[in-house]
Amino acid sequence: VWTSRGDTGSDKLATIFFNHYKATFSFDKKIKYRTDITDGDVDKEKNFYVLINTKMRALLTENFFMDNAYECKRYLLTKEGRDLVAEAHFRAIMEIEKSN
Repeated sequence: VWTSRGDTGSDKLATIFFNHYKATFSFDKKIKYRTDITDGDVDKEKNFYVLINTKMRALLTENFFMDNAYECKRYLLTKEGRDLVAEAHFRAIMEIEKSN
């Protein structure tokens, strides 16, 4: 999960998304989670245009990679895999909404 650089309101949201993603795919030990915990949270930080040119909290999620044969065949090219990605996002959004 990507956020802009520094301590922002997006960091907490990124952690929620990461936790739901990890819980949804906990059965698959082949998945490698890309994190950066150097600042105390799991989000990776970069000043991507779409993250810094907004007036609200923003994050980007990475949902597997087409150039990884396992991830592509297991998740991206199957309805079941795409449904799991959607489920992780849905659960994260529901948690965020309940806390507001």
